[in-house]
Amino acid sequence: YDIGSVPITLSGAFAKMLVDFYLATNTAAAAGLIEKATGVDLRYLAFNVYRLDPIPSEFTQGTILFEDSAGGGPWTIEDGQIWIQSPNGFKFNNVGGGTLVQNGTLELTFKAEISGSAYNAVDSDLSTWVFVASPLPGVAIRNPADPATGTWITTYGRNEESDDSLKDRCRNRWPTIGFGTTAVAWQYYARQASANVVKSKILTNPDGIA
Repeated sequence: YDIGSVPITLSGAFAKMLVDFYLATNTAAAAGLIEKATGVDLRYLAFNVYRLDPIPSEFTQGTILFEDSAGGGPWTIEDGQIWIQSPNGFKFNNVGGGTLVQNGTLELTFKAEISGSAYNAVDSDLSTWVFVASPLPGVAIRNPADPATGTWITTYGRNEESDDSLKDRCRNRWPTIGFGTTAVAWQYYARQASANVVKSKILTNPDGIA
């Protein structure tokens, strides 16, 4: 057949249709298999088959103390007015507001600009931080640690659950519906206890008691 003839053109179109069908079939099949599914397909599969949602990301939050050391108050602080930045470039914004009275103190919650665990490692020495927006002349900021937790952070940042982690929770879901309790079932329960649980280890008969 000559190039550009009807038979050649039709054969090429048919061949492309077969290739597209083959690729679409593979994609559709992968979306229904826990070992192969990724991204959005995995999330649909996890919910529709295992009734599990991916663990969402979380913003780092902590309590910061404002002190009117220069006596220039009172200062009225609005929600979202103050931005501060650590030396490594991490920015935090105030959640909620309040009034800093003259020569007084005010505690405010600050939230990381971006969700994720990276903001948990910010420098805790606020003397090295700077105001990015709406600075308050003569006002010092500190972040004293809570005696109960040993940190100024009240909510730890968390990355969105990875595909591998979600797959593990899906696999461990099935043993929980039986009467016996397998090791992976306990792993599932541990992960479901809190979104902050990222790892678990199962000890099998640690006391040696049958």
